[in-house]
Amino acid sequence: MLYALVRFWLRVYFRIYFGKVQVFGQEKLPKNAGILFSPNHQNALIDPLLLAVTLKEPIHFFTRGDVFIKPLKGILRRLNLLPVYRIRDGFSSLKKNQNSFDVGVQKLLERKNVLIFSEGLHHEEYFLYPISKGSSRLMLQAQQGAPVPMYMVPVGINYSAPKEAGSHIHLVFGDPIKVPSVPAGQSIQPQTIRELKNKLEVGMRSCLWIPKFSDQYQSQVARISHVLTQKSFVEVRKDLEGEERHPLPNRKFNWWIKKGIGFANYLPAAFIRWQCKRLKDPVFEGMLRCFASLLVYPIYWSILAVLGSFFVALPGLVLLIAGIILAKTIEKNIYIDKTNKP
Repeated sequence: MLYALVRFWLRVYFRIYFGKVQVFGQEKLPKNAGILFSPNHQNALIDPLLLAVTLKEPIHFFTRGDVFIKPLKGILRRLNLLPVYRIRDGFSSLKKNQNSFDVGVQKLLERKNVLIFSEGLHHEEYFLYPISKGSSRLMLQAQQGAPVPMYMVPVGINYSAPKEAGSHIHLVFGDPIKVPSVPAGQSIQPQTIRELKNKLEVGMRSCLWIPKFSDQYQSQVARISHVLTQKSFVEVRKDLEGEERHPLPNRKFNWWIKKGIGFANYLPAAFIRWQCKRLKDPVFEGMLRCFASLLVYPIYWSILAVLGSFFVALPGLVLLIAGIILAKTIEKNIYIDKTNKP
């Protein structure tokens, strides 16, 4: 129930906050199977939430174990989050990972969706970092001796401006990768894990505007804009690769309206920028801007509305009071004149 409510609320808010979200390849998703989604990780908490609001079926997320503090544990578990602890969280915490992996495998056997970031970290780059073998090993273990078909689905999340409101997004689902079956009781060979991991890595790269780092990387990033990303995923990718230049769509926007909106929102925008500068990890800036906007702007405009209504009503209130005083004075003078009349 909590997951459904949060998902509905985020779906509405994301439509307001982001400029445009285009989804490609969703029709390729397998039916009646356990699916592990493996997206790139460029924008912290926004990445898994985008998949949650896009997919009809709930997702179970593997996430950092250090966020599972006591006041939040119950809520996070009800939101389908599964903690994964790292060495920095303490060696004793690593023992808890097996329970999370067991829960993830059970969800896959129930033909449900699981999400894991195979890169193992978040970053600011558009290209894919090397992925780990963990997600491939998990899927092979889940498929071992299981009658349920299981797939790994590579996902690319591409932002025209990851840290800004109004970012255009291409959410791309790649070709599903069927997990090979390993007979129960037979050990999983490292070669099998490596082959599955390599297939997943190739699939993830195929879902990104810029799949690899190259000498042209900086110029490619500089060409990414809200206008360019109005086009389809294939057209954007070809344009950035230099294979083909598609004409940019004609998008006119009133410059004065844009500046007027920016001036009206200067104070809350300045406050959010100040908060962003205090972040130790810049990858969290997009997430902070997104959720701070949800809180700061409504408060700011509510205050302006109250002040505005007060100042609008003040002249009328002054005139009303003045009118009452004047009426009382006239009434008093008339009464005195009548009583003193000879």
